[in-house]
Amino acid sequence: MDCLDRTNVVQTAFCKEVLQSVLQKLGIIPFDEHLSGAMLTTYKLMWANNGDCISRQYTGTAAMKGDLTRYGERKFSGMMKDGYNSAHRYYQNLFRDSYRQVLIDLMQGVPHSEAFSSLPPSLRGKGGGEEE
Repeated sequence: MDCLDRTNVVQTAFCKEVLQSVLQKLGIIPFDEHLSGAMLTTYKLMWANNGDCISRQYTGTAAMKGDLTRYGERKFSGMMKDGYNSAHRYYQNLFRDSYRQVLIDLMQGVPHSEAFSSLPPSLRGKGGGEEE
């Protein structure tokens, strides 16, 4: 499993405990109770959707182990989806990641010529950082 997905699963557990502690200190839920019902369901859904958005930015697919984050258990359909996402990520890594990395570099302020020089010649196009 990709480190991005492991991080999301672990952060889900930590964040749930922190959220529960904050809500208890604010008096929204009693100190002897845990997150439950609609509040827990909403938390899990929001966290899983956030993980999917971050994963799509970096990998082009939804996060793996999404069923664990959303429902608290692994399901067969989730394992099948993870298999599909894994194959898709492999394809992305082989053919498209260099372009994605250049875009991320440009958003972070890496100079244009440096960012585009890391692309294979077929993706550089006209004005892609090579001096003619």
